[in-house]
Amino acid sequence: MTTPDQIGAALKETSDNAAISLITDINNYFTAMKEVVMYTRDEGLACIYVTATIPSSVIKEQLASEDLSTDHVHFVDCISFMVGKGPEDEGSVFYIESPTMIETIMLKVHTMIKRLGDQPKLVCLDAVNTLSLHNDEKLMQEFVHYLINTLRVKGVTPVTPSTEDQPPEDLEIILKLVCDEVIEAIGEEEEY
Repeated sequence: MTTPDQIGAALKETSDNAAISLITDINNYFTAMKEVVMYTRDEGLACIYVTATIPSSVIKEQLASEDLSTDHVHFVDCISFMVGKGPEDEGSVFYIESPTMIETIMLKVHTMIKRLGDQPKLVCLDAVNTLSLHNDEKLMQEFVHYLINTLRVKGVTPVTPSTEDQPPEDLEIILKLVCDEVIEAIGEEEEY
């Protein structure tokens, strides 16, 4: 098992373009998020961060407070509208009105991939748990299956963070089937 602050090292040991299921505990969610962003920065990858849990502006603020630049991070933000935060005029963020708009999420991820060209990329689908709260379980299974396999074919590394014991059982099975590697990063409670 990996500790949350070792996620970057564990990601470096994965196969090229492997689909990765990242399982963490709720107390180390921020550390896991930070480690994925640091890994993409250190490896020279563009990071397409699909967020359905926390607005992209809050993620940027949290990372900035840790002196971590998000210049290489491009967001597909599915939660800002829902929580009443209107979009700012930013080229690095696509805003989606609701996490229930699965087809739009896929479209925006593919648009961002095209926009970034040949640059190596990683897509972080954060978090499968949250998306499953807003969507039918069967629809979520199809979404995760399609998106991960499409990214793999395009040579883009997909990472699907989730918190332990939270995804519905059938979705957890789909993640295990379509992901090549699982990183379990469960650790002591993070202190802030």
